[in-house]
Amino acid sequence: MVVNAPARGMREEFLRRALTAVSTTVDTGTLLGYEPDIGSYEHRRSASRWLARSGLDVDSGQVAICHGGRHALFVALVASLRAGEVLLPEALTYPGVKSAAQLLGITMSAVAMDAEGLVPEALEEACTSGTAPRALYRMPTAHYPTAIALSPQRRQAIADIARRHDLLIIEDDVFGLLLPDADTDIIPLAALAALAALAAERTLFLTSLSKTLAPGLRCGFLAGPPELADRLGALIRATVFNPSPRSTAVSMRWLDDGTADRLLDWQREEMARRRVAAEYLLRAHREISHVRTAALHAWMELREPWTASEMGALADGLGISISPMLYFGAVDRSVPRGVRLCLGNAPDVPTLATTIRTLLAGLDRGPTWASGTHV
Repeated sequence: MVVNAPARGMREEFLRRALTAVSTTVDTGTLLGYEPDIGSYEHRRSASRWLARSGLDVDSGQVAICHGGRHALFVALVASLRAGEVLLPEALTYPGVKSAAQLLGITMSAVAMDAEGLVPEALEEACTSGTAPRALYRMPTAHYPTAIALSPQRRQAIADIARRHDLLIIEDDVFGLLLPDADTDIIPLAALAALAALAAERTLFLTSLSKTLAPGLRCGFLAGPPELADRLGALIRATVFNPSPRSTAVSMRWLDDGTADRLLDWQREEMARRRVAAEYLLRAHREISHVRTAALHAWMELREPWTASEMGALADGLGISISPMLYFGAVDRSVPRGVRLCLGNAPDVPTLATTIRTLLAGLDRGPTWASGTHV
């Protein structure tokens, strides 16, 4: 339960079909040569249609094809900040942005969160504190790790603050398409506008096919203001020259022939079943104070005397892998009394339920202080 991967489904069979089709319908010379750094016009046009599902109205000329979401994030960071400049992540954030920022010499300053996500007043304070932040990194939908979907009001407030302080926004939306059509808790999905739609002139929007279709495709998309297109191409050329033509060909075929839609629809239905099962089991337990699920993961908050470290030690003793919470702390190494559980790796819902019941049985026995948290 440590790797946030989608459920497997029929993707292997679809891959076999796509490989056969690509080998017989695409000029194999193009699959073994160099491609344009940001991707061919046809591929970027397919990508822009896919991004429209996230509420973005972007021209293909604004889209760059990257080697997965993490590569898109790296390119977005280099395009937005220089070494020594300040990036504002949330207090709990994606570990990949921490490692990339460290590698690039970017300073991170965390912005406070509450039960509804990033606090706009804390962002305003960070922008006026004298640190002169250059960019904000945000995952507003199905936040990683807390599963929060930021409200429309807070999204607009963040866009307004960014515009007022000339703050660039890096919006990570790898999970957004996994949310249900009807609503997310009480917020209609249609109301969850992307920050890139609210502040298009200053937002780099990234997503990938890893969480929705298959991680092994290594296909990511990065969209931004038109004036950044040449810079994005230069950065992709400097890092990978161009994404793998073979992987891109399969990915674009899936986007164009409807396979991606079928896989996404199945994934949404399957993960909805898994989230329902997880919430049903976790909410009833006396040692768990709060549960929230979204996309591929669940977030649960523990009651005292349990800590995230003790939960990790318990899971490890049961042969179940979960992420240490210190991975997610943007700056402060202190961690909340919360745990993220990834729901997609189990082969099916019954196996997932059995795994969760095993964890809950361990909670019933109480903490052993094996983590050294208490003596």
